[in-house]
Amino acid sequence: MSGRGSCPVRGHTFRHKIGHTLRVTDFFMDLMTGDLSNQQAVQRVHDTEGPSISWLVGHLLNGRCEMLKLLDSSAENPQDRG
Repeated sequence: MSGRGSCPVRGHTFRHKIGHTLRVTDFFMDLMTGDLSNQQAVQRVHDTEGPSISWLVGHLLNGRCEMLKLLDSSAENPQDRG
């Protein structure tokens, strides 16, 4: 069995794999939201119900920041600012 923090696939660490996954999601996030206007981003996804795309992106970013905290990252969560 591999040591703590290591990944049995090609000797990469879990941090390396997570970093790669985050870069891929960055690419897709930009691809899917890069051309949205602010009006489109704040419009609810189901007419007058459900969250907006802006809320969904914020929720995903909050989850990412919390995950990075678990990995002892010094990444700051913008939602924690007072």
